[in-house]
This record gives sequence, structure tokens and C-alpha cells, in this order.
Amino acid sequence: MSYVYEEGQVCMDFSNEEIISYLVEPLSKNPKAELRILSDDEEFLPSSGKMIEYVVLDGENEDFHVSFYRHQTSIFFLNEEIMLIDDAIKEKYTSSDTYGNVVYEGSLRDKSHKEILELIYELVTLLIGAKSISIEEIKISQVGLEYPKCEYKIKITSDEVVTKIVKYANITFYLNVT
Repeated sequence: MSYVYEEGQVCMDFSNEEIISYLVEPLSKNPKAELRILSDDEEFLPSSGKMIEYVVLDGENEDFHVSFYRHQTSIFFLNEEIMLIDDAIKEKYTSSDTYGNVVYEGSLRDKSHKEILELIYELVTLLIGAKSISIEEIKISQVGLEYPKCEYKIKITSDEVVTKIVKYANITFYLNVT
């Protein structure tokens, strides 16, 4: 496998411009997304020189958002968390770090920042309009990791009229599938 990042370089150290271009601008076209961009728990100002920490999708509620941590990006929604962890850092994560969360197990280090942010955009758009979810976790292995590797089935009831099944690595989304 060919990696885009050097050893020691984290794969989700996005610039503000990348987050805006590849995530915020596409999401701004969705009328159901009430976008806010935050840095240090304040509205992000490009002139501040601060890094974007959160992209909020539900306005003032802040219950549906994407958090950027450089080595990990998390999507928080309906009291759940989807974790995308840099492949080079995964061996440092334990079951207490991932317990109760959905962990994306696809490779990230072979993707550019644009490709990773496009993946996050696709995941988030599946969750916009979600009214309820159920998550089934099936443990597959723990070889090489300090936390169990799992397959996830996420059933989403949404106000969208679309019905579809979409799989991203070890996570399968069932949107309005009964």
C-alpha cells in the first residue's frame, strides 16, 4: 500500500482552507445543515489565525458536529460518535478510548486530505435529518490492536425519502431500511 504521509506526519492535520473547501462549502449546499464553524468554542474568524476545531451541523444545539484533533476526526450525532483514527496512531488506542463508539477501520493514510474530508462529508450527509438510530456492533478481532476491531450496522430512521444501504469499510449504513 502506498502512503501519502511521511512517518511521524498525521494524516488529518487539515488546514482551515481544506476544511472549508472540501467539507463546509459542500455542506452549505444542504438546506438542512445549520452550519457553524468554531475555534476555541467561539465562532471561527479566518483572520484570527486559529485552527478550526468544530464544524457544527445543527446550529446552536451543537449536538451534531465534526471535531478535528489532527490524529483523529470524530463525528458526533444523536449521542453517538464515529471515530476516524490515523492508521499510524491506532496501536496507541485502547478499548477504553473506543468503547461504545463506531471506529472506521478503512485505511486513511493512503488518502489525501481532500479524499478524507470527502469521506467525512459523505458520512455526515447520511446522518443529516436522522431522527433515530440503532447500532449493531459485531466484534471481528483484536489482533494487533488494543481495542476490538468491529463491523458496524447503523440503522438510521431519517426524514429523507430515500432508502439505501451504503458501506464504508467496516461500517454499513441502512438509511430508512426496515
